[in-house]
Amino acid sequence: EISDDEYVKQWENISYEGKPFEPNLPEIYSEQGERVRSKSEKMIADKLHMLGIPYRYEYPVRLQGCGTVYPDFLLLNRATRKEYIYEHFGMMDNPDYANNTIKKINLYAKNG
Repeated sequence: EISDDEYVKQWENISYEGKPFEPNLPEIYSEQGERVRSKSEKMIADKLHMLGIPYRYEYPVRLQGCGTVYPDFLLLNRATRKEYIYEHFGMMDNPDYANNTIKKINLYAKNG
């Protein structure tokens, strides 16, 4: 069995391809140098990093009944080694976005 610190290091070093960025989006970067989609996500990424919470930005997750989704953040609990999905849902004033959000939450719930 490996230590929690070594486990986190290995977890953080897994390479992956996140969701591609559209060419017309503004370029916003976290303090760690990773590109994010909004100022809110930058603030979240910076805070997670500051608190020492391991995360992956837009890590691909397969959901039954949907296929691959790219949640805003996939967090790792160091002590339990359990992963948690963290979605920001920052545009809830947009009716289409809100409806898609409800569907996405239901898919997450169905997939545990």
